[in-house]
Amino acid sequence: MRNGTSPSKKLAALLLVVIFAGLATDYLLTRSPTTSSLSSTSQPCGSPIPKDPLASPANESGIYNGHELANGTYRWLAFATPPGGTATFCIDMSLRQANVSASELGAEALSVNATLLPGSCCEYSYSRAHGINITFDPSSLNLTSFRYSAGSLSVLYSMSASRNATGFYSLSYPGVCGLISLAVTNEPQKVSAADFPGFFVPSTCPISPPFDGWSQMTGFTGMTASWVTGTAGEAP
Repeated sequence: MRNGTSPSKKLAALLLVVIFAGLATDYLLTRSPTTSSLSSTSQPCGSPIPKDPLASPANESGIYNGHELANGTYRWLAFATPPGGTATFCIDMSLRQANVSASELGAEALSVNATLLPGSCCEYSYSRAHGINITFDPSSLNLTSFRYSAGSLSVLYSMSASRNATGFYSLSYPGVCGLISLAVTNEPQKVSAADFPGFFVPSTCPISPPFDGWSQMTGFTGMTASWVTGTAGEAP
């Protein structure tokens, strides 16, 4: 009898290796990334908007990115992406029956200048942020259906930030309510309300056609998202 492992034993060992590798792959693919690290999932908008650990159902508001706590402070969602990085985010829009055109669906990053006014905050001026480009693919959207009935629309946006775009901005997209904090930084863990003076102010947002409600971000990749604490009327 020759020494060595029989073919049947070799086959059994090979099958065990294949099964283990498959289970390990499934675990890595289905494990949810933490909200404190940069989202790197290969699925566009694969990271959901994180829940605020300090909030209760009673604190929920009509917008996804901010609410008041029982002690009178406000919690706001801040996004961060690195200089030279790319990101995606998905926006769900509620649209009325209307002739919706692709030109109405553009998004951009804005530089915000908030000036303190006597007894209130604030007077605002805006300019387009340099070095941040946001695009979407109109051909992927069926806009003609809204000529006949109202409905919802999900738009996938792609964003790129140049290496010299470091700073703090507002993310603007159709149907947005308030200022959406966006930091371009290599240190997202240091982002705080102080980086966004005049941002964290309760807003009254009018809803105008073709929108039938405030738009909501449903997911993202290539960014981090964290809840920061501010005070109502926090001024520059």
